Amino acid sequence: MSSRLCVVDGYNNHGVGDVVAIRNGVPGRTSTIKHTQGMYGVSCPNKSGCIALGRPGNDVGAVFVDINSSGLVTGSKLVKVPPGVTLSSIDCASLRNCMVAGTDFFTTPAGIEVGSWNGRKLRLHLVPVPRSGSLTTVGGISCQGSWCVVAGYVTKGTSSLGLVLTVHNGNPRRLRTVPGDFFYGVACTSSARCYASGFVAHGAGIVVTLNGGVAGSSQHFKSADMFGIACGRTTCTSVGEELAPPSSGNSYWGVIATLTGGKLTATQIDSAVGGFDGFDNVARIGNFFAAVGPAQHGGSEVSTG
Repeated sequence: MSSRLCVVDGYNNHGVGDVVAIRNGVPGRTSTIKHTQGMYGVSCPNKSGCIALGRPGNDVGAVFVDINSSGLVTGSKLVKVPPGVTLSSIDCASLRNCMVAGTDFFTTPAGIEVGSWNGRKLRLHLVPVPRSGSLTTVGGISCQGSWCVVAGYVTKGTSSLGLVLTVHNGNPRRLRTVPGDFFYGVACTSSARCYASGFVAHGAGIVVTLNGGVAGSSQHFKSADMFGIACGRTTCTSVGEELAPPSSGNSYWGVIATLTGGKLTATQIDSAVGGFDGFDNVARIGNFFAAVGPAQHGGSEVSTG
């Protein structure tokens, strides 16, 4: 919500979803969300609060969690979704204007579900993916104004197709594919310009510039896989992981990359993190960013800069 107050979500040692307020880099009060088995992501559109997206305890439906300006949970709502649908990504323009994305496992291959949440009603649309795939994964959703982009991938065997879906006013427009890419994150700096992060089939990390949903130039990371990405007006922070040297005693180290105008300008290693892997693991506001990943010796590590 600001450079002093962030919110992370996940699950505790009992397998129940929780939300933790991070103030000045220090974990504070934890809010536990009953009847959930974890959280998928959280979006904080302004200092007034956030909306988190939870995983119900029985995996049926979607849980929307209200978070106040202090980073504390004030309520949650279980919402029905069509059978087989899992919503896993959220991006909010306000506390009553959120876009969500996920998958429908009752289609073959699993299709993309995208829609809107206004605090009372959930509206969803199903978008089929290429039939050549067998497994569909949604990496994230990012919006600017009335336009959004959903990024992910579909796999079949060892091959992959990166997926880029444009959305306007909550309605899906066009699904495009990028051969050989796995997209784990997406961040938009305008209604036309976005950046998708991930890696290619042979393992190298990438950040791809998207213009109107069309893949353009790419930045490659030879020794790192990239996962999440978050952007300000012109500068983005992408996080990932690389193999740690055997002498360190660790398997992975966290990688933090800075990109300006889609061009890589700096990278740094965070050896306290066992790799920034997974989805929705970095946020940015102005020149400040916060990223979360597994700590080397258990629990989670929050890195700020």
